Amino acid sequence: MPPQNGNTCLPSIMGYINQELCKGSYTTNYYIDQYENAHAGVDVEETGIVGSKRKVMEYIESNFHTLTYMEAGGVVGSIDAGRPLLTTILSFDNTGFKQIHNILIVGYDSSAKNNPKLYYMDSRYGRIFNDIDVAGFNASSPTYTFSITGCK
Repeated sequence: MPPQNGNTCLPSIMGYINQELCKGSYTTNYYIDQYENAHAGVDVEETGIVGSKRKVMEYIESNFHTLTYMEAGGVVGSIDAGRPLLTTILSFDNTGFKQIHNILIVGYDSSAKNNPKLYYMDSRYGRIFNDIDVAGFNASSPTYTFSITGCK
């Protein structure tokens, strides 16, 4: 996927999910426009998707069929069932400012049975990484994690 522009990690990942996993036609720009049209004066590229945790979760749930992390059986259970996980990690912008960043966990390295490494799409760079282990992810207390079961 192309790297995201500005603070568009969530709509970029949503576009990736729609196109790659649901075989749909909605792009990053569709999700940016959808959000900006519903929130007058918001510039997603500059500020990202803003609002309370509940509002962001409602935005995701309005576009995808989801299960909560616990309903999905955790990372391994969700991936084994063919459901990627849309989640947050702690990140830092170019100036060193701490922020929440959205990624999509798409798999894990099953050869490390005790503590597998997760494969995740990071829209900031437009590529897949595998430098987070399951225990580290679980200890990170993500703001939200959804198992994506399909597109709406």
